[in-house]
Amino acid sequence: MSMSGTLEFTKLSYDDFDLIFSILREEHIAEWDALKRSGSAYRTLCICASASRTLRDLAQRHLFRDLIFTYGPVITRDCDKLSHGRGCAGCGCSCHSEEAPARKELSTFHQYLVDSPHVRQHARSLRLRASPLGVRAKETVEAASLSQVLAQLPKLDTLHLEDISLRSTPQTSSPDSSSQLVKIPALERLTLAFQHAGIGSQDSVFKILAQCDSVRHLRLLGMHSWNGRTLPDPATAATLRPYLGVKSVEIETYGPLFGKIFTYLAAATRAGLRSIRVNGVTNPAVASGLQTLLDATNTQLEHFACGDMTAGRRTFREIQAMLSNVHGPNLSRCTSLASIEITLHLGCNSLGLELQYIINPMLLSLRVGSRGKLRQIMLKSAVREGLLSDLQHTSVSPWLSKLDEILLTLYDRRGVAEVLVRLDDVAGRLDLAAKNRNAIWDSLPRVASSGILRILTV
Repeated sequence: MSMSGTLEFTKLSYDDFDLIFSILREEHIAEWDALKRSGSAYRTLCICASASRTLRDLAQRHLFRDLIFTYGPVITRDCDKLSHGRGCAGCGCSCHSEEAPARKELSTFHQYLVDSPHVRQHARSLRLRASPLGVRAKETVEAASLSQVLAQLPKLDTLHLEDISLRSTPQTSSPDSSSQLVKIPALERLTLAFQHAGIGSQDSVFKILAQCDSVRHLRLLGMHSWNGRTLPDPATAATLRPYLGVKSVEIETYGPLFGKIFTYLAAATRAGLRSIRVNGVTNPAVASGLQTLLDATNTQLEHFACGDMTAGRRTFREIQAMLSNVHGPNLSRCTSLASIEITLHLGCNSLGLELQYIINPMLLSLRVGSRGKLRQIMLKSAVREGLLSDLQHTSVSPWLSKLDEILLTLYDRRGVAEVLVRLDDVAGRLDLAAKNRNAIWDSLPRVASSGILRILTV
């Protein structure tokens, strides 16, 4: 504080402020993800952008780097009920049934971009979401309106579309609205999320992908029971132009028919994928589609990650009925694999089933292959109390012993350099983390004695 009573920032360097603003920017995105309208992080960035000429350019660069916009009917105030968390205004809960929602249109956002060259200059990421009330009403957005917004952001490298359902402009004679979407040459990362929208919204996936051939990193999240009717026929998919330039893909799906997208990606990416991350491989149709994609990428794939396989099911019988019909992916043709990441539900009643039907068969398929390529196998799980007794349960211990045997075989035959067990310590209890490290060490004795086992608590 100076003699005049004003704040002085001389002790903080430009890099210090850059770091602080980047943290605020990430918090601003988290606030948006949680359906909060304008949190403290956003307000702080706005204040810094207007408080000092020295900080203005730096603050604006962070303030406008990630543009976020929710369109459609939006309730503009939070309710006062203690039973609802902050941000219920965005959801439009039942307390607002008598309140007329305000509308936020894409055309308004487009005009804002037209009138704001300083925003267009700094924008590198756009996160666009249909409001929950709009999703419930099954509202759609014209492809031409979205295209107008994207045309104002030629430097965009990341695009996140959530619950977006496209429709063709009435004036056009073309039935395929993808022809109206503008291409963004700099776009590298694309996320299409359907956490709340229904099947109709998911039909927009192929229309959007057809215009995003420059994308290198693709995420498809929350896909449930998609009918895939907008995909090209598999017999003609190999002739698609342009090919997708995607190198890494992350897909979350629990729908039995969604395996069709894997077949499409196998053809459209020209077997060029280097990384595949999947969640929810919980039925034969999806598993078969994934296998088609893995076989197509064979010699190119370098990283494979297999995530949640329980699809929200809780009882042992539900999980057993689901997993007993699904076989783990066969990775024997993926000869260039350098790393594998597997999510384990340590301490859950599904662990023995996941090991029996998915994880052990998948790792066993890697026995044959050139030595030295496969370097790391990572097993991820959350830290929880009572893990030691759960791992020793009769439904789990035989399959853990089999896992120990398979990992040792991969060490002997493939030269695996490291088996990394990562425990996410959400509770922050050091004593619990230490006990669980010992439990893992005792459960994999042969791998531990080989010297390649490493346990990391995060």
